[in-house]
Amino acid sequence: MFDHWLHILAGLTLSLAIGAAPVMAARPATQVAVPVIVYQQIQTPVEQQTVGGATQPDCHLWVVNPTERPNWNSTDCTFTPHPPGWSASIYPWDADDQVMYQVDNAVIAPGASIVIDQVTFADWRDHLWTISSSVTGLTLILSIPELGWMKSGSQQQICAVGPDYDRDSTLLQPIAGSGGGMAVPLTLRLEAKNNTNKTIRKVGLLARVVPDVTTFEDVFCPAGAWINNPGGWESEYIGGPPIEYPYIRWSR
Repeated sequence: MFDHWLHILAGLTLSLAIGAAPVMAARPATQVAVPVIVYQQIQTPVEQQTVGGATQPDCHLWVVNPTERPNWNSTDCTFTPHPPGWSASIYPWDADDQVMYQVDNAVIAPGASIVIDQVTFADWRDHLWTISSSVTGLTLILSIPELGWMKSGSQQQICAVGPDYDRDSTLLQPIAGSGGGMAVPLTLRLEAKNNTNKTIRKVGLLARVVPDVTTFEDVFCPAGAWINNPGGWESEYIGGPPIEYPYIRWSR
């Protein structure tokens, strides 16, 4: 199953969308600035999935991120290292994993979008994901294509936390090569779209996937952390009732 996801979701899709095309439709390449990964932290073992957590000293008991440690062998704790400088197609999973993208001095034509697709392994430890713009006039959009979930706002920042699957959800699936981990591979899509009839220039974007802690919520989210502004967050179960289906909350 994991190999199937790797084939479909192969890494990070950095592309430009015109209009309201379907998720799988081709996007004309009119982008003048490519999102670049400027920071990445991927930790091993995956603490919320490993017996004993992050400080488990016995590597034979670790659950590992197979995109960060491919071909993991739990017998001798070996794997195939990535080449130096390689960072694409590593999916956040551990509670403390982080990825940050940056776009500088972009030009976005009317109806066009800059889109960042970051695949993640979703389980019961949430991540905060957010995109912010240095200019006004853009529509910022967060979506999860596999779940048919989407929220948008015209502010200069939009945030989501999750999706969070209950430990007992039957939707969790074994992640091949992880050493026994269970999660759901999903695409977190962060998009900045020009819905105006004028070209928007000198656009700076920051997109982040970070741990869900109030410190990051205070810094990155437009309504502030839930402690400071409980009315700033909305929430829902995507697809159905609690336990079985994932829970997500957002602020815009």
